[in-house]
Amino acid sequence: MKPYLFAVFSILLLPAPGNSQPWSAGIQFGEHVSSLWGESSQDYALGFIAGIHASHYLTPNWVIRAEINFDRRGTRIPPPVIIDPDFATEFELDYLSLPVMFRYATGETWRLHGGVGASVNLLLREETLYGSISRNETADFQKVNADVLATGGVAYAIRDNLTFSLDLRAQSGLSEIRRSRPGVQQPLGRHILWGLLAGLNVYL
Repeated sequence: MKPYLFAVFSILLLPAPGNSQPWSAGIQFGEHVSSLWGESSQDYALGFIAGIHASHYLTPNWVIRAEINFDRRGTRIPPPVIIDPDFATEFELDYLSLPVMFRYATGETWRLHGGVGASVNLLLREETLYGSISRNETADFQKVNADVLATGGVAYAIRDNLTFSLDLRAQSGLSEIRRSRPGVQQPLGRHILWGLLAGLNVYL
């Protein structure tokens, strides 16, 4: 094993100094509003996120956190001339998202935390609604994309090894989500979303 890989694994496996519970795991669920960065005017759509997470305390305050989430995102493009709002084009995308974050946490009974990270998103399904007509257009979208994210929130210790948390999260995509086909269809834009997540965290 290369020396730098050995050093990384050694840091991850060592207990955090002064912390008898260096690992935690939990579940989370929340809602968000999402849209797309693009050239055209687009409205926000309501979506949700649900998943599990695991964290390792490198120190009593610094944490590496990884998540596996089901993430529904979308956007709504109003018609060029507003005759009937029902004729807007709506996009609904389901992802398996895999965020990894570095977070800083402080406090005892009440804990404040914040962090930054990145997420790789695997497209499971896309559905486009044209007025009242629904079409599955998954093949026209990128199978993999990535986001950068920032998060902050508060947690309350229900017991010594159990906390309830609330997190505010913002994410911004790094690439276009739809495949560009010149003369056929143009890129839609990159994901952008804001959300609130609630979770239960168990210290192992």
